[in-house]
Amino acid sequence: MTARWQTGTVACGGEEIDYEVSGDDDLPAIMLTHGAGGTHAAWFQQVPTLTSNGFRVITWDCRGFGNSTFSSGVHGSAAAVADMARSSRCDGHRARTSSASQWAAGG
Repeated sequence: MTARWQTGTVACGGEEIDYEVSGDDDLPAIMLTHGAGGTHAAWFQQVPTLTSNGFRVITWDCRGFGNSTFSSGVHGSAAAVADMARSSRCDGHRARTSSASQWAAGG
């Protein structure tokens, strides 16, 4: 079975944040964040497993990475949290429950 898949961008803090959503709207959501130098595509092997196990999966490109813009010059934790919050509502549906995961290459 193939999960529903949607791509798009949302405006947040003067930036266009790129995202992908896989899975049905009524499922518990997991948001996956890439590390420095990565993109949402870093999670390509995990997304099918998570969706087939009953999750809605949101992957996104942080400001200045992948297909997201970085024209405002604003980076940092507060901007990332705002971008995540906006991206998690990307298709107009609030997640019933949600979790977040991130990886980093160290440093």
